[in-house]
Amino acid sequence: MLTLFFLHIASAINPPGVYHFHPEANRFLEVLFPNKTLPSIQTNSFFWGRDIPEAASLFEITRQNKMAVDPADLGRVVCDIGEDNIDSYWHVANFSKARAESFVAHCQSNHLDKLLDNLAYGSWVFSSVLEKSLFQRDVYQIFYIVHGLKLFGSTLNQPYLTKIKAHLKLIFERTLLSDQEYMELVNYRPSVLNNEVFSDKYKSASTKPYLPKPVYSDEHSWNKVPYYDIPPKHFSVYGGRSFINIFIKTPGLSPAEFNKYWWDLFQEFGENLTFNSNVKPLPAMTETLLLRTFGVFLKDGTYADSHLPESVALRIFKHKEQRFDKTTSDFRGTYISISTMTRNKLIRDPVTLGLSTTKMNDPAFIGFFKNAPDRINSYSDALVTVRYNCIGCHSELHYGASTVFTLARRPTTEGYAGKHLFNNWLVKSQKENFFYMQTDAYDALTNQTMAYGE
Repeated sequence: MLTLFFLHIASAINPPGVYHFHPEANRFLEVLFPNKTLPSIQTNSFFWGRDIPEAASLFEITRQNKMAVDPADLGRVVCDIGEDNIDSYWHVANFSKARAESFVAHCQSNHLDKLLDNLAYGSWVFSSVLEKSLFQRDVYQIFYIVHGLKLFGSTLNQPYLTKIKAHLKLIFERTLLSDQEYMELVNYRPSVLNNEVFSDKYKSASTKPYLPKPVYSDEHSWNKVPYYDIPPKHFSVYGGRSFINIFIKTPGLSPAEFNKYWWDLFQEFGENLTFNSNVKPLPAMTETLLLRTFGVFLKDGTYADSHLPESVALRIFKHKEQRFDKTTSDFRGTYISISTMTRNKLIRDPVTLGLSTTKMNDPAFIGFFKNAPDRINSYSDALVTVRYNCIGCHSELHYGASTVFTLARRPTTEGYAGKHLFNNWLVKSQKENFFYMQTDAYDALTNQTMAYGE
């Protein structure tokens, strides 16, 4: 059954014409970033298809939310999981032996070695630094996945994987950016809002994506919640491919008042905040933002943020206290807005930042990653709707501050003076806001063993 499932993924076809610098580049996406899936379990919430459930009270909504994630075997139905998937189905987190074997078989049946050989030694002409940078992030992600398979030793076809990695290293070297190319890339980030493309306020019925100010400017009305020690899952699962920034906007609270509120919560509840309902509420219309931007590697060996968003995930608490509200995404007071980048849209129309708003009834794998299974939080490839994925993780039982995982961390508001970030994944370089990647996978990719910053 697993074999049938993974072989089916191999037949997935991404939209034609994402990349134009080489004919095999789009085939690379077809094989390694599939946009269709045949899940092993499907859930009734995805095929439910109703925007608003037939309920008339908060109690009925809570019961309905729990029912909507019960598994139901609905047969072999193929589902679109992304117009142009930016996250590979095959990410390495909790790779089981069976899944590793399926991945290798998948690569062999699609002649990945020959595909990469043609790419590595072919002639390339990029249409823009955007195309070059996006392909670099794809190649890096796949190398990180393949490198992780060394954990299974001789049980896998290691000579074949060594050949794959050798090709990926050659391809990666051709995608490194010069300083000038990096400056050209970051200039694609807007400094002001384009009102023809984006909305500056969240509107549930708007066809324009809501673009919060931290996406395009240094906005001081938002509180930035820094990560310095333990890396977020969005960072580590994809090998450090993405930079993660968390922001919270609390109407009526100054930064000092917010910091005191956060510290008081931590002192009372600590890491158990999300297990408690009796929590001092956040102000009405509080906004929480998870901004994921992709990183790029430069020719001098440094790593930097492109400042171009892969994902803009926003939650807004409409009310100070929860109440039955059919106008909100979880029907108890929370608006949810997720905008995701597609390569095709970003390359063709950079002014849009490649962002499209995800619909609440679109399919999502259970967990953090939406278009890829989250093996940390779900053993199966079960699909739910985006709506119920968010509800299941955040607001199945609680509302407001109790659903904000960031607030369950020890408050960190001071500037960070250290050299090593994210458990030594990143080391600051002498260039401001540039880093060295210090992982076993990156060292293997670049044949480096130096201790950066020594």
